Amino acid sequence: TGILVTYSHYPRPMVNGFASPVHIAWCYCTLDYHPDFFEYVFNTKVEVSLKKAIKLGDKTCQILVTPQKL
Repeated sequence: TGILVTYSHYPRPMVNGFASPVHIAWCYCTLDYHPDFFEYVFNTKVEVSLKKAIKLGDKTCQILVTPQKL
């Protein structure tokens, strides 16, 4: 069980000007920005995984944030 973070726009301004699709590495780079915030909120380590990506043709970006079991 986790939180599904969904963006209706691409969350990385630096890549917004690129034509779609972009290399998948850009989408995985976006994952690096989520753990710090959610680890603070949950006071535990979290796992993040990419579920959908606008720059890969999906209508939304979705990142699943799952806290580790305490």
